[in-house]
Amino acid sequence: MGGLGWAALGLWPYAQGALLPPAGRRSSGFFFYQNDQYLYLSFAEQAMRGAFVFENKFDLRPHEPFLINLGWWLVGRLGAVFGGTVVGMHVLGAAATVLLAYAVSALLHRGGCSRPGWGLALYATGGGLGVLRLVQGAPFDSVVDLTTGIFPTAVKLLGVAHNVLGSALWLLSLLWHVEWRAGQRRRSWWLLSAAALGLVRPYDLALLALSAGGLLLRDLVRGLPLRAVVARGAEWLWLTPVFLYLFLAFVAHPSFSLFSGAQHGIVLPSASAFAAALLPAAALAGWGLLRPAASSEGSPAPSLVGRELRAALLFVVGGVGLVLLLPIPFAFEFVGALGAALLLLVALGVPPGWLPAAALGLCPTTLVLLWRLLNPQPEWFPPRDLMEVNAFLRRECRPGQRVVAPESLAVLVAGTGPCRAVLGHRVLTPEVERRVDEAERFYSTQTSPLWRRTYLRQVGADWVVVAPGRRAALGLEASAAPAFSTRGLEVWRVGRR
Repeated sequence: MGGLGWAALGLWPYAQGALLPPAGRRSSGFFFYQNDQYLYLSFAEQAMRGAFVFENKFDLRPHEPFLINLGWWLVGRLGAVFGGTVVGMHVLGAAATVLLAYAVSALLHRGGCSRPGWGLALYATGGGLGVLRLVQGAPFDSVVDLTTGIFPTAVKLLGVAHNVLGSALWLLSLLWHVEWRAGQRRRSWWLLSAAALGLVRPYDLALLALSAGGLLLRDLVRGLPLRAVVARGAEWLWLTPVFLYLFLAFVAHPSFSLFSGAQHGIVLPSASAFAAALLPAAALAGWGLLRPAASSEGSPAPSLVGRELRAALLFVVGGVGLVLLLPIPFAFEFVGALGAALLLLVALGVPPGWLPAAALGLCPTTLVLLWRLLNPQPEWFPPRDLMEVNAFLRRECRPGQRVVAPESLAVLVAGTGPCRAVLGHRVLTPEVERRVDEAERFYSTQTSPLWRRTYLRQVGADWVVVAPGRRAALGLEASAAPAFSTRGLEVWRVGRR
């Protein structure tokens, strides 16, 4: 029931936004990071048409489909059933939330939490000092525990369904790996879930491997024979095909290696912003780790699995801290596991009588985020003209056709229909700065029609979106008519592929 309630809580703001958008605007299906969401949906849209292996719809260079992501594939298949990629994303988010609640409850039970219901509530709603930062005048967008996935509640409320699924698979893999180490579960359980994790959230698979490595080092320090440690570590060789594929896709492949390149660079928040987000949970987790294993308050001493889980979660925290210190452009992608691990350590470590107080004390940030999503800013909703053009192109585009449009619209088009975007998402558009310069020149009133016609031929455009009355600027005949028009936009068909 906890999982169903959590899922309903996450869907509530988006349902309200779809039903009651501001005047003259429509819901895009998301609030924050809309371009990123539609980047993910550009792959889900291919799955909606039956694809399992994806191509990069923002890369105009010829390339064969190569990317596999089980989360985006599920979004697409659900979208085929429920009527679109946006709906598919939220349906998967709800289902993944139920799975995540199960994973958290199972981990808390095996870890020795005597009040798993409160532990799940803590995990689902825990945050940092974001409310205090807002009271002090900090901009909403700068508060780490409100606008990033550093805590599970933000991952869920921000609508990133494949991240929720990845969190569930990560926790199940971690639990089953620890149970296997204790001789209480077959290795196939954690190997299969870890393989699926790698094809949903590779970042979390890397953290799972780091925590497993930490446990192996712990084995050596505690005197386990080297041969036994090596034998345990060798079980990871079963995942070699997954790691090899991830290397080929995200390091070697010319189209998808952009995910790990400089274009995926994310500026890290300041140390003070991190501290404000993590300090309360870190302090409670530290107290739980340092207090005696069995206390007079009725909490039992943790079992072997419980001790191993706490050690593994501590290695996750250390692993994320290490990654954030490395010069990796996408290092911030790992922080989602940081808040989750700290909250689990709190739930497993503090005395049972303190769990309700901890859950209530760490939930205000979640309440503020929920209130903000239920009272969204009008600018979070695209103009009606833009959404009507997107709906037209979704109906009329054919696979392989290309559209020239402003970036905000082009990403929407690629995420809901089969068109490729000439200027798309900044992470996956090769030579993105050149594409941006070309787009600025294309839409400049100083550019000649001849240059525009030449540019459209060079990029192989089939559709172009411009402001009304730009027929002459496109070099089109006086008798030509747009394929679709609204008060503020026109769609012209400029070629057939």
